[in-house]
Amino acid sequence: MSDALAFSPAANPDAYVPWTGAEQAFEALTRWASESGAPVCLVAGPPGMGKTLLLKRLAAQAAASLRAVRISYPDCDVEALRGFLRESLEGAPPCDSDDALIAAAPGAGFLLLLDEGELLPDATAQWLRELAERAAGRLRIAVAVTRDERCAELAARFGDACEVVRLAGAMSRADVEAHVRAELERAGVDPGLRARFDAAAIDELHARSEGVPALVQTLASARLFEAQRAGELAARRPPRLARRAPVA
Repeated sequence: MSDALAFSPAANPDAYVPWTGAEQAFEALTRWASESGAPVCLVAGPPGMGKTLLLKRLAAQAAASLRAVRISYPDCDVEALRGFLRESLEGAPPCDSDDALIAAAPGAGFLLLLDEGELLPDATAQWLRELAERAAGRLRIAVAVTRDERCAELAARFGDACEVVRLAGAMSRADVEAHVRAELERAGVDPGLRARFDAAAIDELHARSEGVPALVQTLASARLFEAQRAGELAARRPPRLARRAPVA
């Protein structure tokens, strides 16, 4: 694996390293997905804390029993979202009603994952609530939301059909170190470059990022790039010529 893949900005479930806030939120999220309670779950938290990663982990875990459908930017009307769900059912017969659409989903039904929940139109949210209530457990909807005001608006619109899971807290210094070491190991980074991430560097990453996972990734990626660039420049530098004695 190339060290260029270390600290990738993409939310990669395979590169997940546990930390307290994420583990608590994921435990609550999986409990919601497996129980027959509210069909809608709002995953709330500040920017960069890992809400997208939680949704991706949930999709991977639920893949055996639910048809997971993820939409990154759900700024779409009812017809567009209905069509998107239909397209996800490869080989299924035509669905001429919402009830037929839900019935056509394989296994236990749909797991619909909506990132950037701020973009979800109110009319589409209302349709999703009505559809989820009619689906009787065959439609589960998880919506990632950043702004508290929008989270409150969506919670009010979904009403009793909704549960809220919050991704709270921040990564500790030990969490940051574990994450950095795991990323360097996973990407097979050269030991000489790994040495640039000593205790002082970890202290700096933790302090500057304030424990926000996305900032840890960005700052660590920049540090690795600087180390790589310094190594490349050193390798290109021509050898120093020996000084010749002056001619009399």
